[in-house]
Amino acid sequence: MLKLIRINIYHWLIKQTVYHRSKQMGLLEMIEESRLSWLNARNEFNLGDREVIEYLIYKINAAEKRYMVLLNQARAQGITAWPVERLKPVVLTVSSE
Repeated sequence: MLKLIRINIYHWLIKQTVYHRSKQMGLLEMIEESRLSWLNARNEFNLGDREVIEYLIYKINAAEKRYMVLLNQARAQGITAWPVERLKPVVLTVSSE
């Protein structure tokens, strides 16, 4: 339980820093930060006590939802992970053996 409290305090301190930076952050940085928050929430779930399991499930779902919303915003703005020139269509070949 003490370990979980330390983790939450650490995350609170990070959020305070992130809050001040969020005004200056671009969409890509916000996506990366939310992805890391989602992964951290999943790791906390693996370390968490049974007493706080519902809270950790809520935290995972909230972080995942934020990540998905930011990805949808990036998609709507035409932002991709790779340059469009590097994307090639997938060609499936079927062998008749």
